[in-house]
Amino acid sequence: GGEVETHPPHGGWGAARRRCARWADAADAVRPQEGSGAAPDAHRR
Repeated sequence: GGEVETHPPHGGWGAARRRCARWADAADAVRPQEGSGAAPDAHRR
């Protein structure tokens, strides 16, 4: 893989990784609410 070779030196990957994590977090929080909200319901309770 050339991920390390193509990764920018200005730390662009760090920002991208954080954005990805944020998007994943939001999706995970919204996904259970849309359909089976048994786990999130218990967690919120």
